[in-house]
Amino acid sequence: MRTLLLLALIVVAGGGYLTYLNPGSVNVAYAQGRTLAVGLGPLLMAAAALGLVMGIGGTIWHDVRSFFRQVGLRRRRRHGERLHHLLADAANERLAGRADRARELYNKALKLDPENLTAISGLGNLLRHQGRAREAIAMHRLASRLAPERDAFRLAMIDDYIAMESYGSAVQQIEAALREDPKNQALLTRLREVHAVTGDWAGAAEAQDRLLKGPMDGLDSRAENARLTGLRYEAAAALLAEGHTARARDALTVLLRQAPDFTPGYMALGALRAREEGPSAGLETYQSGYEHTRDESLLPPIENLLIVHLEDPRGAIDYFTRLVDRDPKSLRLRYWLGRVYERLEMIDDAVQVLGELEEAVEGFPELQALLVRINLRRRDHAQALEALGEGSPPVPYACRACRTPAEGWAPRCDACGRWGTVGPALRITARPEGSASPTPLLPAPG
Repeated sequence: MRTLLLLALIVVAGGGYLTYLNPGSVNVAYAQGRTLAVGLGPLLMAAAALGLVMGIGGTIWHDVRSFFRQVGLRRRRRHGERLHHLLADAANERLAGRADRARELYNKALKLDPENLTAISGLGNLLRHQGRAREAIAMHRLASRLAPERDAFRLAMIDDYIAMESYGSAVQQIEAALREDPKNQALLTRLREVHAVTGDWAGAAEAQDRLLKGPMDGLDSRAENARLTGLRYEAAAALLAEGHTARARDALTVLLRQAPDFTPGYMALGALRAREEGPSAGLETYQSGYEHTRDESLLPPIENLLIVHLEDPRGAIDYFTRLVDRDPKSLRLRYWLGRVYERLEMIDDAVQVLGELEEAVEGFPELQALLVRINLRRRDHAQALEALGEGSPPVPYACRACRTPAEGWAPRCDACGRWGTVGPALRITARPEGSASPTPLLPAPG
């Protein structure tokens, strides 16, 4: 402003000097045939004054605009800070478990900014966890409409459908999204889980296969391949339960060709063949499975088929003896051979095998239980004759992955959800070499 005033003084002084030097006038036509004689000095001063007025007016206008702009910025800054605090407080309240207070804060944030994606999505997630999935869907649909490029909102809406068990709608949403992004890991994972929940194991396996064919960012390929094997097993088991034995047999055969170390496949195929073709066919599958896996879960059905169904005790003894001969240092296999002898009431042979085993171990609860049973049999021959052919004491089972105990063999661990990890959990502690042998529970055969 001071500069403009200085310029005004300069213009006035300059105009006066020009008037002094130029006393003449200029004719200015302002209409047809009409003119006005104006001195040169006043004309120049008028033009300069007009320019000054315009400059001063522009400056004032600029200052006024700047003032209101600053007012608006301060107002928006306060608005943003208020919104930020509301959203942060809502998130903290949700983490603290105060869902109602968090919902109230999210609603206040939406009053300040009805299109704030963080508030919309946060409120939708909160509603889903409160069991109000239908309202959550509306919130996430709004967020997805406001920001269609954000996959997170579409995934959240799919999770809402899953939460309200509207699995058909969830699958429709997933498939529509997969048409745009066929290799999306999150979408394929949700598709797999929805099919698994609804018992569509074939669909779950197909989704898992598609997942494995895409980029494996952040995924353990070994674990995901094991999951695919398990899902294919469940699909085959579902066919078997529905009475489609031929298709189930084909599915299990293909499964074992692709995963020859998968114990549940041998268990299912062995049981199917034993039922459809006879005990010898089932035994062949179980024995083949043990050769491929060395999984002790297959030894009880092998023992049972040989002793009970095929009535071939000599075959059972020969088979388990061969296993021990092939791996003479295996304490576990000696235990299984001793169980066979005990089950066949060949007490002296059981005493010899288990007595040697007792000397080699420091802790073996299952062996102690079997030895007590044998001692009782040796004292009561009538009881022994009545028990001929009965099963030996039960073997504890547990998951090899998570150590969760199980009531018996199962294709899948209920605790960790992995397939093929449940098996016999013999708790053997070998005796250190050179240490004294314990007092035997089992006296030597007389």
